[in-house]
Amino acid sequence: MARASKAQASERDRMLEGFRMLSGLLDNRFSIPFLPAPFGLDAILGLVPVLGDAITALMGLYALVVAHRHKLPLGKRVGMIWNIAIDFAIGSIPLLGDLFDWAFQAHRKNLRILERHLERQANQF
Repeated sequence: MARASKAQASERDRMLEGFRMLSGLLDNRFSIPFLPAPFGLDAILGLVPVLGDAITALMGLYALVVAHRHKLPLGKRVGMIWNIAIDFAIGSIPLLGDLFDWAFQAHRKNLRILERHLERQANQF
């Protein structure tokens, strides 16, 4: 496999940074003193049953766009879909789902899947 051109590397870096920002916004952008961990829009919008979780699930589909562009193996993409689906299904349960969104952080999990893949890909060269 040939090395990525500077333009391809720049595009990859831009998409990855966008995904990092989105996953941070959705999962851990905000904090309140005395809470043990930060939270994001996923937990906040999840306060609106079903609709809020549907919105954040749709936003989370950006992970699949990035995964497709970086040719992640099907198994990893299925894992990312699974994270979004579980986050939506359990997150839709009033109050309990918001706690789940806060603890599960599906979008950060998907970011880690993508980052690990890109690291392995970079180490092959």
